Amino acid sequence: MQIVGHGIDAVSVIRMRALLAAPDSHFESRVFSAAERDYCRKKKDPIPHFAARFAAKEAYGKALGLGLGASGDLGQIQVTQSEKGAPLLALEGRAQEIFLSQGGGNLFLSLSHDGDYAIASVILSR
Repeated sequence: MQIVGHGIDAVSVIRMRALLAAPDSHFESRVFSAAERDYCRKKKDPIPHFAARFAAKEAYGKALGLGLGASGDLGQIQVTQSEKGAPLLALEGRAQEIFLSQGGGNLFLSLSHDGDYAIASVILSR
């Protein structure tokens, strides 16, 4: 197995809080899947969790070498959890088609949030 891509991204929790609180904003429903929204909304403060998931989507686009927009519909690039709670990336629909057209492989995700920032790292290997 060889590492063929790595992406890292940091997101301001303060900025994410403003984006999600904006009147008439469709950001949350446009960017996050229903499962992601449910997961985050169950947390005492959901905003750092939303920020980490947005960072994961950005980091994924960088690891794939295509950037955020070209890597697929953001709602189809989802952060899920393993049985033990480790973060995973799940792709569906057009996002999965793009991933496979680029050669596919294995995705490894790490998330962290503390204070005003959330960070994600994605490694793509084949």
